[in-house]
Amino acid sequence: MTNTVLVTGSGGFLGDHCAQLFAQQGWSVLGLGPNTSGSHYCKTQTGRLDSHTLQSLGEGRRIDAIVHAAGGASVRQAELEPDAEYADTVTSTQILVDWVAQQCPGVRIVYLSSAAVYGDPDTHGEPLSENDPRTPISNYGAHKLEAENLILDLARHSSGTCAIVRFFSIFGAGLRKQILWDIANKAAAGAQVSLMGSGHETRDFLHVTDAARLLVQLAQPGQTESVVVNGGTGNATSTRALATGLVEQLTAIDPAYQSEIVFDRPSPEGDPAHLIADTQKLADFGFTHTVSLSEGMEGYAHWFHQQRV
Repeated sequence: MTNTVLVTGSGGFLGDHCAQLFAQQGWSVLGLGPNTSGSHYCKTQTGRLDSHTLQSLGEGRRIDAIVHAAGGASVRQAELEPDAEYADTVTSTQILVDWVAQQCPGVRIVYLSSAAVYGDPDTHGEPLSENDPRTPISNYGAHKLEAENLILDLARHSSGTCAIVRFFSIFGAGLRKQILWDIANKAAAGAQVSLMGSGHETRDFLHVTDAARLLVQLAQPGQTESVVVNGGTGNATSTRALATGLVEQLTAIDPAYQSEIVFDRPSPEGDPAHLIADTQKLADFGFTHTVSLSEGMEGYAHWFHQQRV
């Protein structure tokens, strides 16, 4: 019998990659999200995540797993519009949890959380483990943590299980936001790439294809335990090294991208200095990333250049 997965946020960057991989593995993929273009890999898609659309989508179907990729995706936007972002992340998760409790209490939920739940830990760049304190310093992180707790509480009080994945920094060709998009556009526009911070801030970059593999692995049938794992590589990359590497990749394609990289503005509020994943739990699951940062940036540079020609 074919397994069925519901992917909320299926029209988003990671949601789309996740839907593609499920479809390639023979799953029947149901999609849900406000992006009307959605994912080409979903058999059925509807609109926003609310009780009515969930009821319509699930009626007469057995759902084996849910990948909950819907919700706010911007630290800055959550600071500017906290109520709207709370509704997108927390209220939508509460709606999903209530529906699961009533309609499919035994289902496994895989939730896309964020390293922002850790806040700004005084680790001096050391990797963060899943057991480290969760003290978010941004609305975005606080919303993600509240959504985590809703899903974990459901798993504790039902026959279902869950997997919470705290992603650090996801990247890949097609992502039209965040730091690589910012760097590439500034390199294309002129002779200087002006960035926030000191350049010494570090992040852990996981390619989108590896992120999707992890989600699909955690959604497989027969898993009887709820887990919380970091989604990262364990490798720290400074923002200066990231910018330098991407500009070099772009310049190798077209010398017109050659740019000076400067850090001339303070980091935005709610932006931690270091976020690096402890990946021991991933190793215990037998998961390792397969796409290096250099390979991923090369692919991103070629994709970005192709958008402009």
